[in-house]
Amino acid sequence: MIVNNKNYVIRQSSKVNPKKEGYFNWDIWIENGTKDISEIDYVEYLLHSTFKNRLKEKKDPSNGFLLQSSGWGEFEIQISINLKTGNTIQRVHWLTLGEDFINEPFEELEALEQDDDDALRKVYISYSAPDIKKAIYAQDLLSDLGIEVVSGMNMNLDNSMNDFIETSIEDSDLVVNINSGNETEWQKKEKIIANQLSKKIVTLDDNLNPKEMKDFLINKSKSSKDLYEENLKALKTKLKE
Repeated sequence: MIVNNKNYVIRQSSKVNPKKEGYFNWDIWIENGTKDISEIDYVEYLLHSTFKNRLKEKKDPSNGFLLQSSGWGEFEIQISINLKTGNTIQRVHWLTLGEDFINEPFEELEALEQDDDDALRKVYISYSAPDIKKAIYAQDLLSDLGIEVVSGMNMNLDNSMNDFIETSIEDSDLVVNINSGNETEWQKKEKIIANQLSKKIVTLDDNLNPKEMKDFLINKSKSSKDLYEENLKALKTKLKE
C-alpha cells in the first residue's frame, strides 16, 4: 500500500458541481499519521491568488479541520499545521480534480523495500516554482520508497532560508534536483552547498510525469498501478546510479 511517513496525512476529494459546468466541489482535511490530530491547535490553508480571502483557518478537529470549496482548476495548496506546542508543520498539497475522486491509498500497491546495505534514509529536493507539481510527485514517489523527504515545502517561515537549506542538505543522503529549464538562484545555491558538503546530486525531469500520478490516483486501474510501480523502480535505479 502507499506509505505515508509524515506526521499527518493530507486527504482530499472532489466531485462534479451539478450547477456549474466545468466546476468541481472539493474537500481537503487532515488525518492521523504517525501522530494524532488531537495535537493540532488549528490548520491554515493558503489557496490560489484568484480566491478572495485566500487564507482559510480551520479549528475543528472533529472533522479533520475540513475545508470545503469549489472551482475549475488545479493548484498548489500551502498548509500550515499549527500544533498546540506552538510549533508549525508546513506541507504542500496539489489539488486534484476529478469526478468522484478521493485520494485513498491503493490497497494492492506494495511499497518497494530498499537494500539495507545502501539504503537512502533522507533526500533533499531542489526545485523551482514552475516545477512544484513535479516536486510533489517526486515526494510521493520517494515516500513510497520509504525515504524521508525534505524541501523548501517544509520550511518554517520563522527560519532563515539559507540556514534551512544548509542544515537540510547536510542531514540528507543526497540531493534530487528537478530542473526543466527554470533553474533559480536558490537552486544554484543549493547545488553549491551540496558540492561543498560532498553530497551526490541526482537530476530528475524525464523520470517525473505528474499526469501518470493523477491517472493512478483517479482511475486506480491495473494498468495505472503497474505504471506507477514501474516509475518507483525506475526512480530507485536512478538514485543508485
